Amino acid sequence: MVRRRVRGVRAWFEVQTLTPAPPAPPSKWKLWFVNMSAVFPPVLLFNLTVLPDLGDLNALIRTLLLCLCVTALVTWILMPRLQRFFRKWLYPSLQALRGRHIRRAT
Repeated sequence: MVRRRVRGVRAWFEVQTLTPAPPAPPSKWKLWFVNMSAVFPPVLLFNLTVLPDLGDLNALIRTLLLCLCVTALVTWILMPRLQRFFRKWLYPSLQALRGRHIRRAT
């Protein structure tokens, strides 16, 4: 953090920018990759294990069950973990801002 010393009433009227700007959003292809990594495995697993047992059900109900299960799994379990795992890759500017890209001698 950079400190500035301002004298007089000028400090009351200037906009203080002590917090850094938020990082730019990741590129679309990186978001696509993380989303595909989260969605494809559960859809494949559901199609191979659960859908053969539900063959007698209406196609609308089967699709609804697939969407409900996969969306819940992706939203609450897979995406938070994948976002944490790919954080440095998705937001490299944030890591550089924090100084974590520099190796520190022990």
